[in-house]
Amino acid sequence: MSSDKDARVLQDCFDYKTVDAVKILLSFSVSVLKAFSIFNDRDSLLD
Repeated sequence: MSSDKDARVLQDCFDYKTVDAVKILLSFSVSVLKAFSIFNDRDSLLD
């Protein structure tokens, strides 16, 4: 019983870490996309 409980706790920790990692990756990619769009706008303004 205790081993199942420990495994479940480990699974929960893994899930939370995975969700946090995904959120960080998503926010990072969004900021990168925003930076690219800003650079593209600047280039179009220069033209």
